[in-house]
Amino acid sequence: MTALNISVDCPVRTGIPALVDDSHRISIGYETFFVSSDDAKRRFMQDVPKYCGVLTDPVTKTRFYPDDESPHRFHRDREYYFQSDSTEQVFAMMPMEYEDPAYKMLPKSDSTATVQG
Repeated sequence: MTALNISVDCPVRTGIPALVDDSHRISIGYETFFVSSDDAKRRFMQDVPKYCGVLTDPVTKTRFYPDDESPHRFHRDREYYFQSDSTEQVFAMMPMEYEDPAYKMLPKSDSTATVQG
């Protein structure tokens, strides 16, 4: 990863700059986090709801604060958190539909196009 000349704080070690590189990157659902050390990465992954803040439910695109009871599952080496059991079940049936936050253009009707997200 090329140096981007950006600075972000580590969510685990508050006030300490994160290392913005591939080995210190964590992807949870649609969000990306950077941490300051391998130990911070381990701690983050052991208690994601404690450190992640707001996440996006991949099915409804609703932003929410997960907790220890929030449904979650792994798909293609990435962990996803869900706002409810029902959205986790929808994801389980068709995970590839929701693995990327893609927005699709609906067919034109009259003279306008609508974005579906």
